[in-house]
Order: sequence, then C-alpha cells, then structure tokens
Amino acid sequence: MSEQETIKELQDNIDLPFGVDVSDETSKMAIQALEKQIAKKPFQVDSGVYDYPYDYECPSCRKNVDELDHHCECGQKLDWSDENAM
Repeated sequence: MSEQETIKELQDNIDLPFGVDVSDETSKMAIQALEKQIAKKPFQVDSGVYDYPYDYECPSCRKNVDELDHHCECGQKLDWSDENAM
C-alpha cells in the first residue's frame, strides 16, 4: 500500500470505531507524519539580494531551505528533481 493509499484509508476511517487502541488524535498524527514523507517541491521566493536572486521555502512550514536539504527542519521531505521549484 502506498503512502497516499494509507493516508486515504486513515482519513476515510478516522470517525469509525476501527480499533479501541487508536484514537482520532493518533490517526491524525499518523496522517501528518505520512504526508511529510511525500516529497514536495519548495517554493521559490525573491531573496531581495542582487547576487543571489532566489531563496526557497518549505511548502509545509515556509522556513528557508536550500538545495542541499533533503528534509526541512519540520520533517517535510523536499523534492529538488527539477531546477525550477514551484
């Protein structure tokens, strides 16, 4: 099962009594953790500096990231597969 399928299943069953040991909070935390493992493209923003025209921000928390980061401090996996980020 892929991460997307797992997220969908957890979202679909979050309000159903599918296990006494799994709370809504636990399910929501599991969804958030899985979503951060799906790589997302950073946002390109204007740095305001002439010699270094662009900065990049995490799509989840908006903190600055650079091309050497595989993950943001918040845990979001970053996708640098295309030079032109979002």
